[in-house]
Amino acid sequence: MWNYFVIFLLCLVANPLSGQKSLFESEIGGDENRRLNIGVNLPPKFLPGGDMEGFSLPEDTAVGTIVYRLRGEDPEGSRVAYSISGDHLSVVRNTGAVTLVKPLDHEAAAMIEVIITLTDEKGPTAEPNIVSIRREIIIEDRNDNPPKFSEPSYTFSVNETIGVNTQVFNKILISDADSGSNGEIKLTCLKQKSPEGCEKFAVRSQRIAPGKFAGIVSARSGLNYEESSRFTLVLQAEDLAKEPGSALTSTATITVEVLDVQDQPPVFLNAPYRPVIQENSPVGHPLMKVLVRDGDTGQPRDLQLDIIDDPLGYFRVSSFKMNDNIGSATIVASDNPVDREDQVILRNGGTYSFGLKATELVGNKPVNDFTVENVTVMIIDVNDQPPVFNQAQYSIGIPENLDIGEALPGLDMTVSDSDTGVHSQFGLELIPLRNADNIFEVHPMSATGRTPVLIKVTGADKLDYENPDRREMVVQVIARGGGRRLSSTATLTILLVDVNDNNPIFEEPSYSFNVVENSAPGLLIARLSATDADSGVYGQLRYELRGFGSEHFSVNASTGDLSVGVCGLSTCLDYEDQDIFTLTFTAIDGGGKSTSVPLTIKIDDVNDNPPVFEQNQYRRLIQNRAIDFDPQLVLKATDKDGMRKGHSPPTQDGRISYSIIAGNTADNLFSIGRDSGILDVTRPINATELGEVRFVLTVRATDSGTPPQHADTVVTITVGAVDGNDPPIFQQSHYHINVVERATPDSFVIQLNATDPDGPTENLRYRVVGGSAVDWFTVDEVSGIVRVARGGALQWDQESPLLTLAVAAVDQGQPIAQTATATLTIQVEDINDKPPSFDKQLFIHHVAEVTAVGTRVLALGASDPDTSSQLRFRLTEPFQIRNKGGYLRNEIGSEYFSISETTGILTLTKPLDHENAAVVMFRAEVEDMNASQEFPNQTDVAEVAIYVQAHTDNGPIFSPPWSPAHPIIRAEVVEEQDPGIIFLTLQAHDPVTGLLISHFELVDEQKPISEALTSKQPDSGTSLESLFDQIRFTNDTESVNDTAKSILDPDISSLIELNKLTGELTFKRRIDYEELVNKSLQFQVQAIAGEAENRRMSLATVKLDILDANDNSPQFAEEEYKVKIPESIHHPDVLVTVSATDKDSGKFGQILYFVSGDGADLFVIDDPTTGIVRVAPNVSLDREKQPSYTFTIIAADQPQGSEEQQRSSVLVMVELIDVNDNAPAFTQSSYTAVVPENAPLDWSVSQVEAVDPDEQEGGIVEYSLVNGGRLEGLLTVMPNTGSIIVKGPLTGKGRSEPYVLTLRAQDKGESPLFSDIDINVYVGDITPNDGVPSFVKPSFDEKAYIVEEAPIGSIVFQALAIDPDDPATPNGRLTYKFLDDGTLGSDHAFFEIHPATGVVTTKARLDRESKASYTLILVARDQGTPSQQATRRLNIIVRDIDDHPPQFIRTPYDGPLQFSVLEQVEPGWCVDQLRASDPDQGENAAIEYLIIFGDDAGVFTLERNPDNLVRLLVKGTIDREVVDSYLLTIKCFKPAEKPSELRKMYNPQDTSEIQVKITVKDIDDNDPVFVQTNITTGVRLNAPLHTEVVRLEAIDPDAESGPVFYKLLNVSFIRAHHYASSGGDTQIDSSPAVAKTFDLDTSSGLLTTSQTYGLFVDGYFLLHVCAWTGEESRSRKAFNTLKIYILRDSELMKFVFTKPPPDVKPILADFRQSVEQSLELPLTLNLYESQFYSRDGALDFSSTSSCFQLVGKDHVFDLKDTELLLNAERNQRLRSVYDKFSVANLERCVPRGTLYEINNLEIWLLVIGCLIGAMALIAALTTCCLFTRYESRMKKLNPGIQVAERSGTGTRRSSSIVQPHASLLNLSPDSQIYYDGHSSLARSVL
Repeated sequence: MWNYFVIFLLCLVANPLSGQKSLFESEIGGDENRRLNIGVNLPPKFLPGGDMEGFSLPEDTAVGTIVYRLRGEDPEGSRVAYSISGDHLSVVRNTGAVTLVKPLDHEAAAMIEVIITLTDEKGPTAEPNIVSIRREIIIEDRNDNPPKFSEPSYTFSVNETIGVNTQVFNKILISDADSGSNGEIKLTCLKQKSPEGCEKFAVRSQRIAPGKFAGIVSARSGLNYEESSRFTLVLQAEDLAKEPGSALTSTATITVEVLDVQDQPPVFLNAPYRPVIQENSPVGHPLMKVLVRDGDTGQPRDLQLDIIDDPLGYFRVSSFKMNDNIGSATIVASDNPVDREDQVILRNGGTYSFGLKATELVGNKPVNDFTVENVTVMIIDVNDQPPVFNQAQYSIGIPENLDIGEALPGLDMTVSDSDTGVHSQFGLELIPLRNADNIFEVHPMSATGRTPVLIKVTGADKLDYENPDRREMVVQVIARGGGRRLSSTATLTILLVDVNDNNPIFEEPSYSFNVVENSAPGLLIARLSATDADSGVYGQLRYELRGFGSEHFSVNASTGDLSVGVCGLSTCLDYEDQDIFTLTFTAIDGGGKSTSVPLTIKIDDVNDNPPVFEQNQYRRLIQNRAIDFDPQLVLKATDKDGMRKGHSPPTQDGRISYSIIAGNTADNLFSIGRDSGILDVTRPINATELGEVRFVLTVRATDSGTPPQHADTVVTITVGAVDGNDPPIFQQSHYHINVVERATPDSFVIQLNATDPDGPTENLRYRVVGGSAVDWFTVDEVSGIVRVARGGALQWDQESPLLTLAVAAVDQGQPIAQTATATLTIQVEDINDKPPSFDKQLFIHHVAEVTAVGTRVLALGASDPDTSSQLRFRLTEPFQIRNKGGYLRNEIGSEYFSISETTGILTLTKPLDHENAAVVMFRAEVEDMNASQEFPNQTDVAEVAIYVQAHTDNGPIFSPPWSPAHPIIRAEVVEEQDPGIIFLTLQAHDPVTGLLISHFELVDEQKPISEALTSKQPDSGTSLESLFDQIRFTNDTESVNDTAKSILDPDISSLIELNKLTGELTFKRRIDYEELVNKSLQFQVQAIAGEAENRRMSLATVKLDILDANDNSPQFAEEEYKVKIPESIHHPDVLVTVSATDKDSGKFGQILYFVSGDGADLFVIDDPTTGIVRVAPNVSLDREKQPSYTFTIIAADQPQGSEEQQRSSVLVMVELIDVNDNAPAFTQSSYTAVVPENAPLDWSVSQVEAVDPDEQEGGIVEYSLVNGGRLEGLLTVMPNTGSIIVKGPLTGKGRSEPYVLTLRAQDKGESPLFSDIDINVYVGDITPNDGVPSFVKPSFDEKAYIVEEAPIGSIVFQALAIDPDDPATPNGRLTYKFLDDGTLGSDHAFFEIHPATGVVTTKARLDRESKASYTLILVARDQGTPSQQATRRLNIIVRDIDDHPPQFIRTPYDGPLQFSVLEQVEPGWCVDQLRASDPDQGENAAIEYLIIFGDDAGVFTLERNPDNLVRLLVKGTIDREVVDSYLLTIKCFKPAEKPSELRKMYNPQDTSEIQVKITVKDIDDNDPVFVQTNITTGVRLNAPLHTEVVRLEAIDPDAESGPVFYKLLNVSFIRAHHYASSGGDTQIDSSPAVAKTFDLDTSSGLLTTSQTYGLFVDGYFLLHVCAWTGEESRSRKAFNTLKIYILRDSELMKFVFTKPPPDVKPILADFRQSVEQSLELPLTLNLYESQFYSRDGALDFSSTSSCFQLVGKDHVFDLKDTELLLNAERNQRLRSVYDKFSVANLERCVPRGTLYEINNLEIWLLVIGCLIGAMALIAALTTCCLFTRYESRMKKLNPGIQVAERSGTGTRRSSSIVQPHASLLNLSPDSQIYYDGHSSLARSVL
């Protein structure tokens, strides 16, 4: 049976199809054919890209350039040879390198044709094959032909009237031999060479044929022959080259002649015209000359000149002539004289205008071409108008009480002079006509233009209505101009009006009365009366009583009767309240005038008050056996009788005596001082002996009045500590201790001991009350032992190693427990407990392969925060070495490098080899050798990767100083070199052949390996293997150099060109040093040796330093400097600072400044590098000598000087400003004058004169009398003229000696200068003692000031009066006193005045709060006969002192002020305002405020107003949800006492403090907040309906927010492969069916299932929910997202707890949180239902199983990852969590399937089944073999018959044609297999 099966397989392999070979035959046949072709020489062929297909050459390719490389191959692998036809190219036969040997020219031949040939080697039996290809090589055009103008210059003409944009010339022909865009031309006008022409004309090019263009010129703007008759245009033709910067240009010049056209009006040549002429000039007086010509200068016409618009006819044209086409004429005054006062001229400000009309003439006839020019004439005024009064007669009425200097009211007098300037000046004079002598004066005495006139009173004492002669007065005012002819007068009649000018007069200057304090109300005290000289209503008087306490008295307004007031009591007076009343009694007449006299009422005392003790009772503790009270016990009582308010000591009636009347012991243990009230013991007190510990004494206080009165008080004395409690006492108040860092919790620190002097010490209790160490230490309440706190991580801090701790000891005493405090200063001692750390966790460094052994390679930095650390470095495993291919080598890496133990410096110890060690990687460890024993093994590890850079020995070698270890070539080049200049020639040789290298290339910038690595540094946990994967190795021919930096410019090829054959480096364009950001260019070049497959190359980094050239001159910041300085400037004052900049650098950019020109000797630059110009030393500038200076400042670079030095200069123009530096100088050295003492007012005594050479205000001199001596106020000097006149009566001033007056001449400059001179004035004496004293001090209404509470005798003021008579005689000797006429009350009683010196002092203490001001009448009287005197009022103001503290108006029992404020108000919102009070005044009453408690967060601030009102403002953010109320304590201060900060609890007894309670009102300003957001959970696949998924909870922090409602916004189902974000297509389903998968209760937030989830597997639901309060449409909302996974039990794990479910469920939340924290990953642990654990199908009621799932940020962890993450063997923290929560095991929620155990019966059934199958297979094979044999026999019996298999349709197909087209490998079930009789293999099988 098995034989048949083998035969069947052989049949299938043989596949004996007719006409086909078997697989074996095919293979054999292929080998035979290959052997037959061995002797044939196949032709070679060109390789793609090496056959010049599509090849082109630029025409500017240099001869000798290798332009192409032919490439071909021979099938037999033999060598091939190349050849090329033609004259232009040659080829290297064996390499195929094609070289240009003849120059190319696109214009001569745009294409060349070549034939390239490829020849192989001759074979053994065949000739070599030759393959030829014809190629056409396009010659690319280059822009090598500039445009050409047909002519070098062009000329044409054009009329000036040509229109804009009109074409004016088109004869310009331009050609360009280049083709394409290189032959296109752009025509422009060069503005920099012909700006005016380019502005007037536009040019453009127009193509007329290939390479041929016409230039067209058109008018850009209008032309004007008169402005310019010729224009030059410089045209530039530029081709449009393809390559940037390669355009070629050429230029041509065009001259345009402009033709004149008659189109311009006449032109006035010397306009504008602003002539000046005096009024009243004579006829024919010349005004100005006029020049005019025709505006068309090409063909000018004659002109005619006329005057137009001359309404007054003041001027005419005289002698108009035309000469050389220019007309000239003179304008002269006409016969109508010019009058400046004409209204037309006055309205125009003194100017007169008319017009000049120039008209062109044709045939002596005017045409309509004319020009009008306006003429404005300035009319100069002359003095020809008199001053004029506005009225000729004036009449006014004035009151009789006008004072000296007052102007007459109601007078409207104005004088006007219509002339201008000095011609409008006039003088005024007043002449009395009737009854007005020496009473009035006119003001001003001189004026200009229009001036109001005042008449002032000079003799006020003569204005008396009671004198009939004075009731009507007449004066005349004269205004005088330039002479008598120019004068005018006016008459003024003055009528005097009566006024109330008499004051009431009392009989006495003051009054004083005595009244007993118990006087009955209404008792008449006195009658006071006054008289008034006025009559009628003005003489009627009424009386008033004023002053503090005036309400205690009454006065009859008509009679002046003074009585005791009526107050409703038996008596209204009380001596004890006020013993004296200082009042003012005033009489007032009908006109309102009043007179006041001081009124003093003294109250006599009556003994009507008993004494009063300060305390109702006294309590005192005295220690047993004490000999006195400590402190002293003083009993004090006061008696109102005899104690006048504000005075001490008391009077006799107020004196008090003390006595003990009860409670004393028999032997008088206690005694009291009779007068002092001091209570004391007479001997040491002994409570044990006395048997008493408490004494109650009654003490009496008795006054000395008649009859005497007394008061009693009780004194309770306790012996020992019965009613008291003394505080504990510490052994020390301060303790200093040391504690080591990281001290063990509960370790002993110190034991504090305190004692209780009045109680058991063991009852003391200790507690910590403060200090910076309260978190680190505790104190035992009973023992006082201080220990380190549990959990207190005591750390040493270098900045603050000292801590403080305050401990209190509290006793148990009564009634109040007492406390003592001790302070501990704790020094924390540092221990070595912190490990060192490397600066980096990964050090990457590159080392050249040729680095010498012993070289220091890298320093590994590390640090340790401990003070006692000592670091040691070493290298540790693993060491890894990889070769250049990246393969790990079995070699010890530590052999290459060693590390210094102390410094961490790596040193090379073995030569490097890039082939075998391209990367060396290892770890370095640093260890603290001084680590504490409690904290050993303080180490840190870092990884080090050293990259070895390759070096090849057979690469080209550049010339020194280049070396493989230092492959750098340095060069320097000066800027601004011409393009093409060679700045560096590279030289290299081939070490293999010894030949010079002729192939150099610029290297494109590549990112170095160092950048590739540092751009993605691995973290500290990266393994060395993964680090290696980040490294990209290079071939041997590449050089990786850390020094390779980015090339400065984006494309170095745009700057530098390298000749690849010679190595010559040149610039393509000029390099400007100043434009370079970095002054050094850096790039790489490579030298290449060998051919294509054997190329060897070496890299060199070229560092090219660009050197600066001195190609820039200094440039000043300004074109010129104009300076205005005062002439007073001196050295070293700065005149001006010039500044210049130089774009060059270094010495070329250093600038020196120096002065040149005319000012070089006057001005200097001290420091030539600063440009600060100063006035030269010892030079003074004087504007009066030279007003301006001009000089030059030169700025030069290169301070050392050279031929290349650049210079610039700038002009400095200095204008001197006049300074008032000249004082006026008097024209005489001394002056003397004589005046009689009866000289009238305004008598001219003398005149002085001074001159000042300064300008403007500094040259105007004013005169003043600075010292009038004894004639002060009597003589004055006119400030403008220097005239000295009499201003007051000189009566009594006559004497033989002269008066010396000091007169000053002062200019009006900004800093006025003056000169003084003395004048001797002799006053002739006529009448004896006619001098009346006058007060100098006080002046009218002058006030004196004195502070309250000043000591008695304090100086208030010093009066000063003078007498015109000789002070050495009685007539001039003065004395002072007060005028005690009673009109001012008793104010003078508080003061006294020295009769000789006039010094006013105080006689009593003053209290501003009682009386704020006093009025005194001072009298100065001489001793002459008759005596003369003067009086003067002095007002004394009592100044306040700060003697009252500020306070709030409240009681100690008042509650806090209640304020409210809305939350979230803006900063600056005013909550409310409050005010404190201070009875002081002014600055002393100022109050400052401060919040001292309750505002730690700084939410509020205070803003004080000037009136002491303080506003409470919001400063920070108020959030009711954070704080709902504030209780602030606000304290008021004096401004000087306000601290910057104060924290203090509220004291209700201190009225300077007040509490404010601020209630914060809520607003809806908070969104609801979900307690948990972004919830991730799951639901079982087969969970029943309404299963709780999660309960949402949101809260609203607002107080009145109401309940929270919930809403499900949308539901989406995301189906993804294994929940992952990648790895499968994600499908999102948001259909309505999905939206109904969950229900959310609106009120409770309970989310439940609404269906089963069999359709939702392999995915999760994404739910969006919101929460709100109140009305949904207007409420704030919170949003949340839920991710709910559909869970299969097979996807869950479970925890097995060794506790029953009731014990496990309460701790699941903490367990979940602990597990998540221990994993330290962004994942969530979802725990599902907990139930009894099922063990082997049976429930274990002592254990619990809880299924769970781990969910990441965007995926679910599978079971394998979950088991790995939750493996406690790999996570010690997780093990601790399992132990804490009694987790016994971690299992799958559904157990895995177990292996099925087969029994014997099942085994036999399987064996029988297998036997049946085998037999069926054998039967099938037998049938196939028999059928095959049957077919073979049929073929033998019937050769013409073929048998076909049954087709797929069940029918047989037959064909006489045999088509062996199908192979065995292509058979299908329907295939037909034909067998012929020639298959030997089939026959052998059969």
